[in-house]
Amino acid sequence: ADLCSHRGPARFAGAMAKPVNIEINRRLVQCCRPEEVLAIISKDLPRFNLVNCTTALHRLVKCSGHRRRRVGRLDQLLIKQTAKLIRECGANCPAQNLANALWALEKLGVHNSPEVREITGVAREMFQAPRRLRTFTSQQFANTVWAVAKLLGSKDFEPFAAAVVQRAGDLNGQELSMVAWAMAATDGEHAASVQACVSATHRLPQGGVQSLTAQQLATLTWACARLGCCDRCFFAEVSRCALRRLSVGEFNAQDLANTVWAFGRVGFVAPEMFSAVATCVKQALLRQEECTDAFFSPQQLSMVAWAFAKAGVKDTRLMRAIATAAWRCLEQCSPRDVTDIVWALAQLQVKSRKFIEAAGAMAQTRLAEFNAQELLRFLGAFRRAGGDRHAHSRLMSVQRKLSYDFPALGGLHVELCAQTPGQRNRARRGPITSLDGDPQRSDGRATGVSLWEAAFVLGEWLSRQAHGLCRSSSLSRQLPVRFRNHRWKRKVGVELGAGLGLPSIVAAHLGVQMIATDGDESVMTLLRQNVHANKPRDALGMLRAQKLLWGSTTPLAVLDLEKQPQVILAADVIYASTTDALTAGLVHTLEAMSGARSLIFMGNILRFPDGHPQSELRFFEQLSCTFDSVRVPQHELHPDFQRSGVGSCAVRILWRKSVDGAKSSSAAGPARGRKRKPGATDGDPNSQPEAAAMPAVALNRHCAHFRQFASGSDFVDARKRRRTKAPIAYRRSCSDGHVRSAEVSVAASRNRDMVGGTTTKPSRPRRAFHRKSCSPCDG
Repeated sequence: ADLCSHRGPARFAGAMAKPVNIEINRRLVQCCRPEEVLAIISKDLPRFNLVNCTTALHRLVKCSGHRRRRVGRLDQLLIKQTAKLIRECGANCPAQNLANALWALEKLGVHNSPEVREITGVAREMFQAPRRLRTFTSQQFANTVWAVAKLLGSKDFEPFAAAVVQRAGDLNGQELSMVAWAMAATDGEHAASVQACVSATHRLPQGGVQSLTAQQLATLTWACARLGCCDRCFFAEVSRCALRRLSVGEFNAQDLANTVWAFGRVGFVAPEMFSAVATCVKQALLRQEECTDAFFSPQQLSMVAWAFAKAGVKDTRLMRAIATAAWRCLEQCSPRDVTDIVWALAQLQVKSRKFIEAAGAMAQTRLAEFNAQELLRFLGAFRRAGGDRHAHSRLMSVQRKLSYDFPALGGLHVELCAQTPGQRNRARRGPITSLDGDPQRSDGRATGVSLWEAAFVLGEWLSRQAHGLCRSSSLSRQLPVRFRNHRWKRKVGVELGAGLGLPSIVAAHLGVQMIATDGDESVMTLLRQNVHANKPRDALGMLRAQKLLWGSTTPLAVLDLEKQPQVILAADVIYASTTDALTAGLVHTLEAMSGARSLIFMGNILRFPDGHPQSELRFFEQLSCTFDSVRVPQHELHPDFQRSGVGSCAVRILWRKSVDGAKSSSAAGPARGRKRKPGATDGDPNSQPEAAAMPAVALNRHCAHFRQFASGSDFVDARKRRRTKAPIAYRRSCSDGHVRSAEVSVAASRNRDMVGGTTTKPSRPRRAFHRKSCSPCDG
């Protein structure tokens, strides 16, 4: 009603609202069916202004109810018109129109289209401008953040997360829960934004946290747990508030599962609340047995069981009721749901023979649906929960075929032979004296015989870098100059702890001459099979498998390499159970095999939060004294693995630090266009002038290089300078591969015989030439 009123003509983008636009808006608001809206769009779309476009989008969503419509031709024309008008307004776009457009586009299911990217780009520009950010009301702000999170995910979401910290105090309970959900759903590093939302809940009117509804409580606690934000005061207040909400039946199944899962995830045990949740779940499952309607889904059952086991709260009747309900709907259970319930029963030592037997049979028939981590957890919990020994043996002895497609590499199809992870190496008896079996595990179980998520994530990301790392703008700004034009063909590469060898296979098809290595003899058998079956058929890449133990004193000689490889790969070689000696061996191997021109690509699963004693970051802290690194943004990984926090995958790129301590991310040498006196040291008191230590042969070689291009247009004559003081700039590549720069005077460059630091004046002066622009040299 406010949109079509005559009281606010300035609300219409562009000029003053015309009577025809007001009339169109009035007709749109009165529509009750999508067909009526489409009829107006078909007739009057060329005359639509921005308010007409956003009203039409809004009515299409509202008139469709909760059913998601198929976007047709008229819908697409309307979306294009909306994007065009918003783009013309730019940062001056009315906040209400922008928020309505983004909300409607998400409800219509329009994702990753050019129009969506244009509209979200305008929203990002407005959120980065403080004056424009203040034009959003709290509801418009929350709707915009929520819609952008749904439309784009984690890609370029930082401006919106930063704005949440500024505006959290202006939001009410519903808006805080929406924004917190958006922060957690994007799977970014937004714990500070969620903490700002949590802090704002204590300042809410009418009782602070006590004023939140059950859904808002569940959403906020879930977001905190998802991002590892454990505010104990907030969780204590939520537990007291949840007791009252549970007593009156405000929680539905999803909100109840989310709340108890969050408490289990952060490790906050509230006995009274857990007891009330157990009573509520048992009553609901009892009603579920009497009727055909399912109150709890398999995923919600597994979340409740996992939370109670994680918190160490044992309720035998509850766990048996969950197992019975899961047994009834076992066909609808995913492998992860079954694994979580079996693990919870084993952890709390609750017997449910009927469910365990059914779970074992289900695992045998649907073994291909389990990933490596789920299968390893299932097998470990299955026996502890009382599973059949023969069923366990059959699961352990199965050999599987894994298939992967890489469209970015011309539809590359890879088939891998794999076995069940966790098999004990029978040759391993008594104390550990060799690296037979997985060297990461003290019990000798082999985990490299299956493919882990980090190997696929690393290989899939590499497959999309066929044209070099420079295609990624975020990485090109952070990598050193010598790597910004990185190409794969004809490079030599080595993968450490290759397992089944998927990253090596992908790199070989990029043109890298790869050597896939592992230290487990049982893994080497599978690795050789996979390498032989998937090696490139052309001459661009070479692929072979060879055994290599970490900590070897001469790893290059073992691999028959004369110099360090330019590419080093490693996927999921970091475990919490790693011994200090093994970690030191891996660090030594990385240092011995990497040179100044080597890039290390490492993928790993984050199994512990940052700051945990067993966090994977402790390994990278050991490498920080020797290597610089950059983490690939999560939105550049495979869409299924863009989440963050515990359980997510991370890809890092490492390279050796500069020997002279210079910043490896910037070009060596003085700033372009700046002249420096001979022997200048850029303010570093510990640095020495390079010209004084440079042999006369090298000086004359560089002088000849500049004279060779004296006639080119990129050089200017410097005869008018004083011949004894005019500097000549040169670039040279050091033996360690780092590009350094220096300047020497013409008097020094004239010298052909430098003995004891003395110079002799030549018979005739030489002309000095200076380059107008000196681009970074790759040596």
